[in-house]
Amino acid sequence: VDAAPTIESGAQESTVIEITDSLALSGTISVSGKKVSIVAASQGITIRREQKEDGTVFNGTMFTVAGQGYEMYQAAVAETSLESMVDSIRSKEGYTTLEELPDTYLNAVVSVEDHRFYSHFGLDPIAICRALVNDIRAGRYVEGGSTITQQLAKNLYFSQEKKMERKIAEVFAALELERKYSKDEILELYVNTISFGDGYHTAGDASRGYFGKEPWQMNEYECTLLAGIPNAPSRYAPTRNPGLAARRQQQVLRRMEACGHPISSSTKSRAAAYASQTAPVQTEQRTG
Repeated sequence: VDAAPTIESGAQESTVIEITDSLALSGTISVSGKKVSIVAASQGITIRREQKEDGTVFNGTMFTVAGQGYEMYQAAVAETSLESMVDSIRSKEGYTTLEELPDTYLNAVVSVEDHRFYSHFGLDPIAICRALVNDIRAGRYVEGGSTITQQLAKNLYFSQEKKMERKIAEVFAALELERKYSKDEILELYVNTISFGDGYHTAGDASRGYFGKEPWQMNEYECTLLAGIPNAPSRYAPTRNPGLAARRQQQVLRRMEACGHPISSSTKSRAAAYASQTAPVQTEQRTG
């Protein structure tokens, strides 16, 4: 893949990413005088971060975490192979296949979590770029830019710990997932490894628990409500915060429409009615 997209969000802010092949990423991100240079390849990732004039942040220092991340990945798959891990997920009680899930639910998940899922190679350079810009603005790690494949890799092997080594290990695992499994297989595994709140960890269990329905029986309203919960399960579980869940659902509806999936007026009206019952929800960014 050869591409050089540019994203501009102000006179002093620019982002340039060049994709030289399916496993390499290089580029520079500059935000208000701060610069982050990124070089990523199949064998490693090196990051240089500098801050000009108004202070020094790792000024001129190169640090490499690829080796530690790769070792973490190797240790994880040595303990349990990817094939064994996938088999264990598929054999668990409540496992839900894509054929059991409505298209509306699947479209909602992809729209709100990773709308370029079917076109990227496991990593989304544009999302990574956006996340880095937001992290620099915030001065801390607030957004991870993770794809569905990366989230699955993390759910299979790694913790939620916000360390660069873990992110690199996650990248290697994500690339291996993409090499060995189809997009539909990855999506199916994903909806069977995420939390839906109230102790539910598959889409089918969540459908039965929240709606008293088999997953294929969910209507548009229920599909879009369920798709929003994993972003913050303890907050958006409809049994705990129905108003917040509905406001999160509205975000899902907007994303679906932006991705070309029309929503019925009845679903919009119902979500709006519930959403008015609580204060506005704060949009959360995955820190994956």
